[in-house]
Amino acid sequence: MELNYKKFSFLFLLLLAFGCKEEISEKVKPIPEEDDEVIELPVDGPTLATDTTLEVMTWNLEFFPLDDDPEVVDQVARIIDSLDVDLIGFQEISDVSEFTRLDNLLTGWEGKVVSNAAGLNLAFLWRTESFSSVSSVSSILTADVSYFAGRPPIMIEVTHTNGNTSRVINLHMKCCTDGGFRRTQASASLKAFLDSEYPNDNVLVIGDYNEEINDSNGAYDNFVEDPDYQFADMAIEQGSSTYWSYPSYPSHIDHILITNELFDNVVNTQTLKLNENYPTYLFEISDHMPVMTIVDN
Repeated sequence: MELNYKKFSFLFLLLLAFGCKEEISEKVKPIPEEDDEVIELPVDGPTLATDTTLEVMTWNLEFFPLDDDPEVVDQVARIIDSLDVDLIGFQEISDVSEFTRLDNLLTGWEGKVVSNAAGLNLAFLWRTESFSSVSSVSSILTADVSYFAGRPPIMIEVTHTNGNTSRVINLHMKCCTDGGFRRTQASASLKAFLDSEYPNDNVLVIGDYNEEINDSNGAYDNFVEDPDYQFADMAIEQGSSTYWSYPSYPSHIDHILITNELFDNVVNTQTLKLNENYPTYLFEISDHMPVMTIVDN
């Protein structure tokens, strides 16, 4: 499995490299001295992300913010600023005000949280310079909210500066073994919606699916068996557990589903092993690793 990063370093290097950027040096408080060790992620090949590619990431932030220390939100801001990513879909935003603070810490980004009855809210955050237009964020499939555990998916339409328009849907499926029936019903509802409403659109469905693609429960067999859909992260699930998105189980349950209009445009899909760069990541930030896909034009 190949992991490639355009610009990613640990926090100390980040401040050195971007010391002139006001949004980090002035808006985010300094990093504690004990975090000054430099830890580099391995780079196995050339950078694949460019200014003309669309980078979309899914990230479950586990009851964000997981820790009450304000430094945690600041650290998430530094991580986001260090990544070459255009659009992030978040799950488990518990504190809307802290997400707003995260948004405010980042210059050149805009965000939107959509609250739901379950309290594990969904959100998008996007880099404004990457897009010529961005639609409002809306909830979808609200009639089937019970299948989605009280948290209906949200959708945004973005037109990249490269001219391509894509719809991105962010979801958080019901967890655990007893949620298998609801995941299956939610998957059927989602597919019927996509088949009917957007049969010819560029669509990415990102999020915490809470089930592996090829799980014996088969909630996502309907997509696997339809040649008009692919999971861009299938190779991650089928590969080494080192790169699975949920290391504590371990399992790979955070996915990026794409429609056939994008099959020839996905350059790379990777799990970002942030726990290797941030020693306290699993304790203070999340039990999930983000998954990102790069799409060219």
